[in-house]
Amino acid sequence: MITEKTIFKGKKLEGYPRLKHTAKRIADYIPKCSIYCEPFAGLGEVARYVTAETKILNDKSEYAYQYLRKEFPRDVIRDLDFKHCMDAYDTPETFFLIDPPWYNDIYSKNDKPFYDRTALQYYEDIFNILEHIKGDWILCADKWEHDVRRICTKSKYDNLILKTDVSLLHGKIGVLLTSNKPFTKGNVND
Repeated sequence: MITEKTIFKGKKLEGYPRLKHTAKRIADYIPKCSIYCEPFAGLGEVARYVTAETKILNDKSEYAYQYLRKEFPRDVIRDLDFKHCMDAYDTPETFFLIDPPWYNDIYSKNDKPFYDRTALQYYEDIFNILEHIKGDWILCADKWEHDVRRICTKSKYDNLILKTDVSLLHGKIGVLLTSNKPFTKGNVND
């Protein structure tokens, strides 16, 4: 069962990390596009609000992969390594929403998501890819960038923090967005 939030139970975590409380607000910054691709789709929270001719939802987690196949039967569901996914679907017409693991503890103590390196290693690999990508993109991160050494805010790209009134764990839920394009609200996905 998918829970509404991540719950600590001893040292093990239940639930699935997700963008539930910020998904609609993130989608407001994603233009209508030919190809929409999420290399770390998780449970596809943002994809629900995006308008695209083709949606590619990718996740290495068996749990997420099965969930996506059930919830998004008309879309392309993949279980590739994120690097292979980004390479396979990178075109000038592709818009990527990239939401890698933010916190080492949440992923390392939870058996549902796929996690094969530290959060910082994910972000370092992603920034290396973003230097050469053809499509436009938004990268999501913890608004405090705890486990990634402020890699997003130190980058050359535009940043925007989306906050909510919902509290979880250490405070109000929020997400840091980083993009290769200036943030423009007014998405046609409404």
